[in-house]
Amino acid sequence: MFLITQGKSVARLSCAVRRRSMSALLLFAAFAGAAFSQELASSHAGVATPLSELLAEAEKNNPQIEAARQAWQAARQVPTQVSTLPDPQFTLQHFSVGSPRPFAGYTNSEFAYIGLGVSQDIPYPGKLRLQGEIAKREADVSQQRIEFVCRTVIAELKVAYFQLAYLSKTLTILEQDGELLKQVQQAADARYRSGMGTQQDLLQAQLQQTKLLREIAMHHLEVGKLEAKIKQILNRPQDSQDIEPAELIETPLGQTYAELLAAAEVQNPEIASAKKMIEKQSLQVDLAHKDFYPDFNVQYMWQRTDPTQFRAYYMLSVGVRVPIYRGRKQRPELAQAEAEKLRAGSELQAQSQQVAAELRAQYVLLQQTSALLKIHREGLSPQSRSEFQAALATYQSNKQDFQALLTAFLDVLRLDEEYWQNVAEYEAAIARVEQITGLSLR
Repeated sequence: MFLITQGKSVARLSCAVRRRSMSALLLFAAFAGAAFSQELASSHAGVATPLSELLAEAEKNNPQIEAARQAWQAARQVPTQVSTLPDPQFTLQHFSVGSPRPFAGYTNSEFAYIGLGVSQDIPYPGKLRLQGEIAKREADVSQQRIEFVCRTVIAELKVAYFQLAYLSKTLTILEQDGELLKQVQQAADARYRSGMGTQQDLLQAQLQQTKLLREIAMHHLEVGKLEAKIKQILNRPQDSQDIEPAELIETPLGQTYAELLAAAEVQNPEIASAKKMIEKQSLQVDLAHKDFYPDFNVQYMWQRTDPTQFRAYYMLSVGVRVPIYRGRKQRPELAQAEAEKLRAGSELQAQSQQVAAELRAQYVLLQQTSALLKIHREGLSPQSRSEFQAALATYQSNKQDFQALLTAFLDVLRLDEEYWQNVAEYEAAIARVEQITGLSLR
């Protein structure tokens, strides 16, 4: 009798413990669901900022772009400096006779005088013009540097914006798929209450909801990093208002690879800069040839003795700087200039090949990603949802275990996130193609 009573007590205790465990589980599920909804609501707040506004702001305020502009402005001041004659030199002379005293012998000797003179260095004709042209090519390279920096900054901003838009979209995905998870939890709870399910099914459903909360937390971490990067690009204070991205939309690509490559060969700043360097080095070769010719110096002197007794002196002299060390100076200079010209040509070829290869890689990425997105839209996404609904119905009718239902749900969640991640990567590739070609594809 004692054993029977003891067995009933143990059974009642076990049922009580199980009920308390289920009550705690359901309470935690309600709390997690509320936190999940609160996270989603807070993350979707704010008005979307169009990408075009951010691009205009970056072009205006980004310090890297401004630094490149100032470097170009500085380079523009060089051509007139190097193409102008050297400053003339003015001379004041005093020559005394018979004593070191000033003006000694000035009134009684025609050798004592006061003189005023000016001298001017004159490079061989054509040298100054070539130096000015070389400096202009340097300024052109600096101008192309502005375009290169601007495109690089804009591409970084676009990629960060699209990634931010993807993370924002994941919130909507979690919200939608969170509703599916609620159906899973309700089905598991219904089966458990009917005695046909297990507590493990509820625990797995709750674990998955907690994982969704963890994913939201990770999402906020990545969003914070991207917000900081975008504000840095825009030169905004880090404590300024966060940026809400617009909806991700797949941009159609209507150009062929040949058309894109033709645009890049004309408009790519790195290729244009390499061409300017070839022009500069060609002028440098011409200047090296000019250095085989002499430079000149012209001097004119007026000398005045006592005007009551002696006449003034007028002296004109011309000097020539003869390049007699040609084997040690001018010929090595010419060889250096010719080698630099060949190097510039090779760098242009290398730059053209690099641009073509990078453009080809981005073009292939766009084609394959576009095909993958179509497969997602027309196949994987609807099929995964159909599979989930079928698994849910089968589980509710006690014809399938919970693990198959959970796997179907995870497939829906994974494929939804993969789709929008592919859209973000597709748009990032569009941004890089725009950076390479200078085209506006949106």
